Amino acid sequence: MPSSLVWAVIGIDLLLFACLLLAVLWRRRRSARAPPPPPPPQPQRRDFVIVDVNNVRGGRRFDRDVDEAVAGLVWWASSLPGRPAVVLAVDHGPQACTYALEGTRCLVCFAGPNMEADDTIVCSTYFCARRAEPVVLVSSDSNLRLRCAAAVANPRKDGIARPVKRGGGRLSYLPRDGASLPAAGVLLAPRPGEGAEQLLLRDIVGPAPLSAKASAALRYSRRERSGIKSELTSMRVTQAETLFHRLEQSRFASLVAGPAPPDAEPLIAHAAWLNDLEALEATRRRLGAEMRGYWDAQVFPKSERVEAE
Repeated sequence: MPSSLVWAVIGIDLLLFACLLLAVLWRRRRSARAPPPPPPPQPQRRDFVIVDVNNVRGGRRFDRDVDEAVAGLVWWASSLPGRPAVVLAVDHGPQACTYALEGTRCLVCFAGPNMEADDTIVCSTYFCARRAEPVVLVSSDSNLRLRCAAAVANPRKDGIARPVKRGGGRLSYLPRDGASLPAAGVLLAPRPGEGAEQLLLRDIVGPAPLSAKASAALRYSRRERSGIKSELTSMRVTQAETLFHRLEQSRFASLVAGPAPPDAEPLIAHAAWLNDLEALEATRRRLGAEMRGYWDAQVFPKSERVEAE
């Protein structure tokens, strides 16, 4: 091969490399100048904020137990502008019931042994939609978001759910890391002059809250004994039962029996409805059947369903 041709090939290669390098540098410089994305909008006073507690914990690699997470979420809720109503949905628990927390605008809803927290969240979304109360869902679970979008839609005569895109103005979303919690293991011991809210947090985390280091060591030891380095369902059951019994004994947590009077505050009306287990179960079954109809319609075209019938 002539030397002139070799040098021409080398020159072309060097030119292509220089162009590629300039393109990479230009892209990096452009991305560095791009403004950071705006923070998600904070819930307002009229909103109903529904939090998937275990989803929020999962976003932090379960760096705190359920009681610590709930205490942190109560603290976060009290710092929101306007202090909107907040429902903290917890998986498991000895029974399905909802506690109202004194001194706050928070409810803690236990799914019990026969439901999941996702079920109570979808039912809560449906209840709020029927009362024209905007819902902010704190979860990154895409399937849960779809179910909630179907729950806010108007009921269909054919019994098939039709999820409303972007919630139709009645449902919005906050990513699970949008709920900013205090550092894991923060001591919540009461101090002189503090009110019911701080004493409530003390009841939630127990009489001797652990430091961040001791709390992390306890979780590590528990997972090592289980043989895997993750959180098992049995661990979540135990944590939910611990929190349930603490709220059961706390003078700052109460069960709201229904039916609520027509002029009841929305948070109280919501708690009373969640504690009406017959209505809750009926709603869960109907919404579940509508979602199954939706998925059947997605998987099997209408013509195939007609032929099968």
